[in-house]
Amino acid sequence: MRTFLATRQRTMNAVYVDGDLSLHNHEWSEYIPYTNVLWIRYLLFYLERDFKRYAAKEETQAFAKEIRAFKRGLNPRTLALNGGFEDARDVLEFCVDAGWVEEVQLK
Repeated sequence: MRTFLATRQRTMNAVYVDGDLSLHNHEWSEYIPYTNVLWIRYLLFYLERDFKRYAAKEETQAFAKEIRAFKRGLNPRTLALNGGFEDARDVLEFCVDAGWVEEVQLK
């Protein structure tokens, strides 16, 4: 906010790049695909928390087992060469391969 008031340019100072927090000045209008992965990770955390609250223990254990590899790919510390997602397309491809999304739904 201080930067915007001084320069009238909106910038962000911290960006995750390849699972590493890098301090750079970026414009908010700049397209950084990895931020979509971070949002998907946040949404999964939120949904998983509510699911655990309302579902039976057996269901939550089965769900946790089913999404284990998915969560590993969403982890910012997981490198792309080890299965980490670089953008939302990688996430979608994983979901299609896992059978959670059908190709018909992509149209």
